[in-house]
Amino acid sequence: TLIKRMMIKCADVANPCRPLELCIEWAGRISEEYFAQTDEEKRQGLPVVMPVFDRNTCSIPKSQISFIDYFVTDMFDAWD
Repeated sequence: TLIKRMMIKCADVANPCRPLELCIEWAGRISEEYFAQTDEEKRQGLPVVMPVFDRNTCSIPKSQISFIDYFVTDMFDAWD
């Protein structure tokens, strides 16, 4: 059902709701995954899907703020 799907999605994006130490650890891991994807796209001469995740220019704190602003806040507000 839609409610179950939304609950799973909320759990999927809930990293910013975790204790700060865990949030920072997982944000770093997720960012590294995206950095590797961007590196590989560049290496193969493919279009870069997420240019914000260039490891030379990315600010992880800013990317996390954008993630919270664009995805997490609205999703959790919908449950309120």
